[in-house]
Amino acid sequence: MCVTIPMFGMIESLNLGTSSGIVLDEVAKQRREYQSQYKWRDHRGERATPTVIMPKI
Repeated sequence: MCVTIPMFGMIESLNLGTSSGIVLDEVAKQRREYQSQYKWRDHRGERATPTVIMPKI
């Protein structure tokens, strides 16, 4: 797998620590964005609509 980090200026390479930090920051940013689409309910255990219980006939 090859990962490319866009760089501006005359920089030809970054050390491992700096490169890892940039990649991990991008991974965390994308995970936060993805997880924000699927938030937990504000009130756990409560339903948005009450459950209807059908009486036995």
